[in-house]
Amino acid sequence: MDGDGSDSPVTIKNIERELICPACKELFTHPLILPCQHSICHKCVKELLLTLDDSFNDVGSDNSNQSSPRLRLPSPSMDKIDRINRPASQRRSVGWRGWKRNSLTPRTTVFPCPGCEHDVDLGERGINGLFRNFTLETIVERYRQAARAATAIMCDLCKPPPQESTKSCM
Repeated sequence: MDGDGSDSPVTIKNIERELICPACKELFTHPLILPCQHSICHKCVKELLLTLDDSFNDVGSDNSNQSSPRLRLPSPSMDKIDRINRPASQRRSVGWRGWKRNSLTPRTTVFPCPGCEHDVDLGERGINGLFRNFTLETIVERYRQAARAATAIMCDLCKPPPQESTKSCM
C-alpha cells in the first residue's frame, strides 16, 4: 500500500458537496458555525428563524401567507414546531433590536440544524452568538475563483501569459 489514496479518489464534485449549505443548497455565503459544528449561511439562519417564528405564531391560524418570499425553505414538520413550541421556562426568547414585540409573543431562538437535525439554541445573543466560519468562507471564495477561471475563455491574441478574453483587447 503506497498511501497515494488511489482507492478512494477525491473528485471536484466530492469537494464541492462540502461547500454547499444544507439549508439553501447553494455555495456558502457568510457561513456561521453552529454549536453542533455544522455550518450554515447567515441569511439561511435568519430565514429559518423567521420561517419557524411565523410557523410558531401562525399555528392554527388561517391567515398565514404561504406565498411570502421569505418562506423559501421547506415548511417545518409538526415535530419541529413542537420542539419550538415549548413552555417559556424551557425556551429563552429574544426580541430583535428595532422590533417591538410584546412579552406574549416570544421570538424563536431554537431551530433544528439542517445538517444533523439537532436543536440549536441561540440563547440570549441570538445570531450574534454564532461565529463566522472564515476558513470555510475563504475556501468557498477560492473555489468560486477556480471555477470562474476554468470556464473563462482565454484570449489567443494577447501576449503571454494569456488574459481572459473580453470584447476588445486593451
